[in-house]
Amino acid sequence: MDDFLKNLKEDMNETVLKDIDFDNKHKRNVKNAIYYNQKKTRINIQQRLGFLLSIGFTVIVMFGIGYLTLDKLGFMALDEASPTNETSELKSDIKAGNEDNSFTPPAQDELYDDLSKEDVSTKMLNTVDYFSTASGEFELQNVYDDNSESNERIKYTVSLEEHVGESVISTSFYDEEIMGVKSNINKTFYDGQKVWRIDNNREEYYVNEPEVNGKQQTVYPNEVFQVELRKLYDSPGVFRQSPPDSSAHISLFPYEKVAYYLREENLWDIEKQNEELLGHNTIVLYGEIPKSDTDRMKGNQFRFWVDKDTGILVQYEVYDQNGEVTSYLHPDRLEINLPISSKEFIPNLENYSEMEVDQPSYEDSKEADIEVVDHADYYPEEVDVVLTRLEKELPFLYEFKNKELELYSASYEKYKDYKQAYLTYSYKKDEDEDGSGSKLLYVRQYHKDAVVRSIGDFDTGAKDKHEEFDLNGIHWVSYKLNNIPESHFIGKSDDYKYEIVTQDISAEVTKRLLASFKKND
Repeated sequence: MDDFLKNLKEDMNETVLKDIDFDNKHKRNVKNAIYYNQKKTRINIQQRLGFLLSIGFTVIVMFGIGYLTLDKLGFMALDEASPTNETSELKSDIKAGNEDNSFTPPAQDELYDDLSKEDVSTKMLNTVDYFSTASGEFELQNVYDDNSESNERIKYTVSLEEHVGESVISTSFYDEEIMGVKSNINKTFYDGQKVWRIDNNREEYYVNEPEVNGKQQTVYPNEVFQVELRKLYDSPGVFRQSPPDSSAHISLFPYEKVAYYLREENLWDIEKQNEELLGHNTIVLYGEIPKSDTDRMKGNQFRFWVDKDTGILVQYEVYDQNGEVTSYLHPDRLEINLPISSKEFIPNLENYSEMEVDQPSYEDSKEADIEVVDHADYYPEEVDVVLTRLEKELPFLYEFKNKELELYSASYEKYKDYKQAYLTYSYKKDEDEDGSGSKLLYVRQYHKDAVVRSIGDFDTGAKDKHEEFDLNGIHWVSYKLNNIPESHFIGKSDDYKYEIVTQDISAEVTKRLLASFKKND
């Protein structure tokens, strides 16, 4: 008996187990089973019954292994034209001659075990591990703090295994009186290597090879929640890898939604452990939206419907203080692990022309040597950091000291050894006005021998000289721009030049404000 079993493992690997492919999907299923079964209550059975069952199970397993082994080794050979052999050969032929490159993943199994807050957050941050293919449609509406809104309908197909790819059709709807059109269709195709972005209305497309960012290993909530919200978009390595960004990602890869809405556990709860939606078993989350400058959605509460098996955000709603829905993702269809053909990820470009991407246009080729050293906008504390650096490193720096002006952005640039400062000030911005406001002063300061950008806010075109005056050590010449109320002020002090361009601020008001434009001491 010992001699018979001595090489059993090797013989089985060469025969019974030879054609078994234990892929990543099978591994995930086993891991899930182990993970969730560990949470289940164990049932105690009397020792004797357990002992008898154990012996019986062992006998059955040994009999089965022995039968299969003898069969494969030829001791129990059947007719050579057996159905098993024919089926095996047929599968090999199909795999070798797979002309349409179709892929049929294992069917999805719905999960009904209870999940904790950490369970659901972790799964939503790692959806790429829990499904192979997905296809669906949903309607997306976003309403922002300023009452502006966007409306889209998304149709998508995605494959993460075998034939990696994505196709997304996004239809955006507009106010025709404002935009001139009722809607526009944009299509995105990804074949695992290239991305095609198609503007249907303009009949143009753009193609590129995207960079793949993100982690390959599991991401945990505490890792994401440690990153400041405003820095998430500057930290591509925080989240898991996913196909190139598209409108479908908000549902399939809801990483940012988790980072924004679920980071403060005391603000949300699991409302229902199990609720059926579009044939999927979901867990329902409900809570308060954390106060943040980075999320401009109008609303106070949210509700998520999350597929328990995959972590996909099947549906969500945002509510105002009266409980009315403002923003939402409402799905019409969601199919998981359905057969996919790679042909779906290749666009038909007939009747479309390739979009010409404009390269930077310089009046002086030396502009290509201009370097952005530091920049910040919107967030006062970050703008102050850049301003402090400018104050330390640019001894010629001037600043406005008028309380009617608020610094919105600061930029530090260099041309070779010449340092340059760019500042943007908001004038009398309303308290409920978001962003920079509409009344602005654009300021730049630089050495007279430096090269500065020829395009941008200071490229004002033809100018009519208005007046000259001296103020705080700077000799100014002001120009009124053609046919518009804005002005362009150009000043000189020793070897340095100062420029100010106004937006919705008159030349007279700007001259008054210049009384507070003083050199930093």
